[in-house]
Amino acid sequence: SSAYGGGSRRDRDVLPAVMLTDDTGRVSVQTRRYYLSLNTILSDKSMVFRKSGDVITQFLSHYRSGSLKPFYRSEPAPPPENGPGRNVTVLTGDTFRSFVMDAPGEHTMVMVHSPTCGHCKRFSTFWNEFGSLVEGLNWSSVIRVAKIDASRNDVPHDAVDPRELPAAYYFSPGEKGAPIEVGRDPVEFDYKRDGDKVGWVRSGYDLVKWMIEQDRLDLEALRELDGGPRE
Repeated sequence: SSAYGGGSRRDRDVLPAVMLTDDTGRVSVQTRRYYLSLNTILSDKSMVFRKSGDVITQFLSHYRSGSLKPFYRSEPAPPPENGPGRNVTVLTGDTFRSFVMDAPGEHTMVMVHSPTCGHCKRFSTFWNEFGSLVEGLNWSSVIRVAKIDASRNDVPHDAVDPRELPAAYYFSPGEKGAPIEVGRDPVEFDYKRDGDKVGWVRSGYDLVKWMIEQDRLDLEALRELDGGPRE
């Protein structure tokens, strides 16, 4: 976090005196938010800024220079799950970057969901099955399966849209900045008809098949991990 309120809600619980929002280039994606807290304005450190200019001016200056960190929500990291979801890692706003973005060689699949969403509950069953398949095939050293609750966490990635749930994204090695969204062709997708973007998924096997079809995986290496016959 920064002196101007960047970072996560978990690390601070202060009332912002100034909030700056930025939706530049983020059509249909969560807006960036920057907070200037009352504590910062009233702190001794801010007195230095008042000698050379208003603290709010300094806040805006840091924003324009790109040094200001955006605010994002994050709940505390939960303990590992037991039962059907044990092969799916639960991410938070704080752990998303280290798990997904800071692992450049990993194939990472992330489901964005809300526990109160009916479609999400249905899709979670297939997502958990997908995680179990990856584990059962001994592919977990190559493919990591995770999920994040968008009702309690912001996803710190420009390409993730948390407003239409459930949603799932494939972050492939070397392309973490441009994930592939799991779903039908946007031209063919009809929300009223199909219910949700991943409504076509009927099992974890559908997700395995979809992932293979993206042509990012080394299938020969996966066969060796699974102990299957080589062609």
